[in-house]
Amino acid sequence: MLVGDYRQAESLSRKIVDEASVGAQPKARAHMLGRLGRALYMRGLNDQARKVFREALGLAETVGDDARRAAVYRDLGDVEFTSGTLPAAIDAYEKGRQIAESIGDHAGVAAAHTMLSNALARAGDIDDAVRHGKLAVELGERIGDERRIAWANIMLGQCYTWRLGQCDPVEAQKYNTEAQRIFARIGDYRGLSWVFFTEADVAFVNNNADLAVTTIREPIARAASSGGFQHEMSAGMGALAFYLAEQGKFKEALQQGREALDKMEELDNGLQACETHAVMATILVELGPQHLQEAQAHAEASQNIAHRVGAKRVVGCGLLAEARIALARGDKLLAKTRAEEAEQIFEACRANWYLHKAQNCLDEVRAEDG
Repeated sequence: MLVGDYRQAESLSRKIVDEASVGAQPKARAHMLGRLGRALYMRGLNDQARKVFREALGLAETVGDDARRAAVYRDLGDVEFTSGTLPAAIDAYEKGRQIAESIGDHAGVAAAHTMLSNALARAGDIDDAVRHGKLAVELGERIGDERRIAWANIMLGQCYTWRLGQCDPVEAQKYNTEAQRIFARIGDYRGLSWVFFTEADVAFVNNNADLAVTTIREPIARAASSGGFQHEMSAGMGALAFYLAEQGKFKEALQQGREALDKMEELDNGLQACETHAVMATILVELGPQHLQEAQAHAEASQNIAHRVGAKRVVGCGLLAEARIALARGDKLLAKTRAEEAEQIFEACRANWYLHKAQNCLDEVRAEDG
């Protein structure tokens, strides 16, 4: 399913599983269930996907199919990544990696390293994320698996974006360009959609918010047309709200943010929701004092969800939003406290762009003190 209509993929997978429900060998059924679970996940149907993957895992364990077990653990990790918690996702990916390693499944090991890189970056553990990403590239090159190389490069690139990592656009673009080159050659439609996120990030860091907005709309449109990539679609919607706000289009950004949160709630995607709540809080501060109560609610929601899912950097985003709210209310002591707490988190996560924002907020507090 590198290219195509994920609604049709789900329908066909269900038909195959139903037809094989009578008389199918457990190993074959586990494989079919894995394909169905993947289609459901790409459609954003996490609860259904989790149920199907667990059935596939049980069958794989019954027949001793370790290759399928490793693959299903990676799939379960993806479900936990979006709707559960990052620690649970990391645990599932690690189980998949260990099983794949034990049977000499080098492609499976590379895939697990790639997924670990993504999850650890979201958790705020950038150095570990880079390490796993580089291991995935090295292993992909050793076995000549271009798709694994491309996906590892995507994850490495995001470790250098302003949003998730060290805010180094040169490094981000280097890895992203290599991934794009391979995805285009092998026809990986989903992979090409991911490329747009880093391209938008680089455009923004290079002071071109207009290009960032144009670029981030592309993966949203691709997801809408294919019926798949729904989690990526919700992430793109949240990013679009941020970029619109950076253009000073706060009312449009507010509406976009609300639509993004509705989509994230539909998908039960807490990982994306916590970051978008922090964006919404910042937008509402810009819209004036009459919106501060609503801004506070979003800031608190951001932190609560971020704590639950294990996204340390986003906890800092919520704290920084609270600092902005406090400053708007004239509470300089609380603004200073929250900005300093955010600063510590961003420094630990090596989130340089956010660290600069926290330091700017502290400078504003000091300036008001005269």
